[in-house]
Amino acid sequence: MRTASVRAQSFPSAPAPKKGSKKAVTKAQKEDGKKRKRGRKESCSIYMYKVLKQVHPDTGISSKAVGIMNSFANDIFERIAGEASRLAHYNKRSTITSRESQTALRLLLPGELAQARLVRGHQSCHQVHRLQVSPGCLTPKSLSRAA
Repeated sequence: MRTASVRAQSFPSAPAPKKGSKKAVTKAQKEDGKKRKRGRKESCSIYMYKVLKQVHPDTGISSKAVGIMNSFANDIFERIAGEASRLAHYNKRSTITSRESQTALRLLLPGELAQARLVRGHQSCHQVHRLQVSPGCLTPKSLSRAA
């Protein structure tokens, strides 16, 4: 009975700070008075913009559209990585290799889309390998033709 009366009591709480008050500002600051830096958020947006300019130089893209494309790329990456991880686990392997990635891609993407992406992946790997073997063979012009 006694605990019920204690719970029913309302304890006085501190009034919420007003929008422009100093108490609200002190939360965003460190003890020494300097503002905290926000963490960096990784994004593929600059790379998407560069590819767009290679393919369609006169076309622009809004920041909202870039955000949507970034979310889409992250989602697809997470799905493929998750499926590849599952495949490696099923086969008692601790490393995700290109074989698991390709199989995951075939499982996730439908028909011709998967085949086209695998071909494009092979082309990209081949170009990177050529660049490592003999620098200078990959020019911006050859990149735009491959895209």
